[in-house]
Amino acid sequence: MVRATNGQGELVAFTYGISAQRKYPDIKLTNLCGLNGYYTISPSGRYVFCANATFDGTDTAYVFTTDGVQLQHWTKHHRPGHADMTIDTDGSDVYVGISKASPDKYHTSSAGWMTALSPALRPMPTASTLRSATSIVPAESS
Repeated sequence: MVRATNGQGELVAFTYGISAQRKYPDIKLTNLCGLNGYYTISPSGRYVFCANATFDGTDTAYVFTTDGVQLQHWTKHHRPGHADMTIDTDGSDVYVGISKASPDKYHTSSAGWMTALSPALRPMPTASTLRSATSIVPAESS
């Protein structure tokens, strides 16, 4: 992943495939709500995750394909956040983190489920998984 300024002076991020010596399309970070905090690529190399802070202090996130197509926009504060991506047992990219938003504040999120940190709380479904493009379920409308 590279973060740079394009010829028009816009902040962008893009993937560069080293083995194929290929630059993928720009993701215009200036088109996203808030300020870009960081971005990363999934372990499979299929998805780009961009974390942004909005002006009201809400930390949101966007998920793109490496070709720059937006797949998801997570608008709730840190839902999920403080996280990382990994490969699930079925080969899917998953984003694992903690929620700081209701209704599942301080639960951990993995593979589409919120997991309770104490036995008194039950798992709650969420759409925070990164799956193949055909099975991604948008967590929020873009």
